[in-house]
Amino acid sequence: MFNGEIVEFGKTKKILNNPNNQYTKKLIKTSPRLSLVRKNTMLKIDKISKFF
Repeated sequence: MFNGEIVEFGKTKKILNNPNNQYTKKLIKTSPRLSLVRKNTMLKIDKISKFF
């Protein structure tokens, strides 16, 4: 929606992967992306156990 009007509708996957409306394109472009790339390991713990 933009200014109270629907500017684009359809399947979510299609809109997110190939938006037609300029406002939708800008909105999607500004959304933060989750990084699936692993960063350097900050802490590695081997051979640890906890008993209750």
